[in-house]
Amino acid sequence: MTNLEEIAIPKDTVNDDFVIITRIIAKNGKKVLTGEKIMEYETSKSNIEIISNTEGYVYFNCKEGDEIKVGSIIASIFDKVQKKVEASQVNDNSIISSKTLFSKSALNLITKNNIDMSLFENAKAVSEADVIKILDSDKSTYLNSNVDSVELSVEKKREIEYLSSVQSSGLTSTVNVSLSIPNLDSIHNKNSIFVNSVLPVIIYEISRLLKKFKEFNSYFDNNFINFYKSVDIGIALDIEKGLKVVTIKGTNEYGYNEICEKLESLVNLYLDDKLLSTDISSPTFTITDLSFENITSFIPLINRKNAAILGISSLDSFSNKMILSLTFDHRITSGKQSSRFLNDLKTNIQSHLINKTSKPLIFSANCLKCNISSLELEDSFGFIKVLTKEGKEGICCRSCYNGW
Repeated sequence: MTNLEEIAIPKDTVNDDFVIITRIIAKNGKKVLTGEKIMEYETSKSNIEIISNTEGYVYFNCKEGDEIKVGSIIASIFDKVQKKVEASQVNDNSIISSKTLFSKSALNLITKNNIDMSLFENAKAVSEADVIKILDSDKSTYLNSNVDSVELSVEKKREIEYLSSVQSSGLTSTVNVSLSIPNLDSIHNKNSIFVNSVLPVIIYEISRLLKKFKEFNSYFDNNFINFYKSVDIGIALDIEKGLKVVTIKGTNEYGYNEICEKLESLVNLYLDDKLLSTDISSPTFTITDLSFENITSFIPLINRKNAAILGISSLDSFSNKMILSLTFDHRITSGKQSSRFLNDLKTNIQSHLINKTSKPLIFSANCLKCNISSLELEDSFGFIKVLTKEGKEGICCRSCYNGW
């Protein structure tokens, strides 16, 4: 009787301490072959398959739905059928039952204070903070029979963790701008899922601005500002399948039509539950679009390792206006700079929309700085009006405008 392989949850991402067992494919105690898929688990980023690296008889230490600490042994493969296999335990975090996970520090506190373990029977995971909460509270209040307690989902716990990392500083603020837009139908392909959305335009324009406003493509950590070298815009999706932030890597390297294609592909993968970890990893700037939720404005919350987030509100059908809200980290930038970023974004979006939805009025004009004609530009969304030093109105191409 030989234990051929012990299978543990690897550290797939720096953001996850726990994972969820979503599917057990192989049958407990049955023979599996080398390379055979035996189970799946879910991280905050994607579903991960576990493959057997050897041939033998598999025995699981978990079941579907269990929340498992990273590093825990979840299965073993033996050379022979076992009459009885005891669940393995990991030093740092023991699996006490199939329902509840206790951290080592939590167990020490429970033992030291002789706390009734039944208080945690409905919890999936118990940390030191959870035990301290019971020690500091009146049990009659904690176990109030007039209250129905429902544990937060794993997804919501992660969301709280990620959003708290910036908001906990108390140094965030939000600025808003009103954006006038024409009929959106004419700027998209009729078959596009974004035919009534300004989102692709905003993604395109922000990807260009982040090279000029580098502080919004960064994050604060231990009194240092860390500037990202690439522009990877994340888009928060929550279409009845849980919140996911899909990421377009190297966003500023794509043209407008390419961004539309990339975004539509990511949305389809999200709807089909086929997103890969590379599709939802490490955005450098985030956009959350609530334009279809019939709201006037809102305050978006900055994600972990971001300096800012843009919120898109609904279009007012009477005024043809919508509110764009930029929440920013005051430790990195200021309200004045955030206002400049937001107003530049507004100008660029309106220039883009006007030139895509109406007959251009400036095709005979040349850029004041480089003298290029709009007819020479293939992937341009029009020129932008600027004010010269003499106080006269002029025209500037988009490349020169970023350095104006």
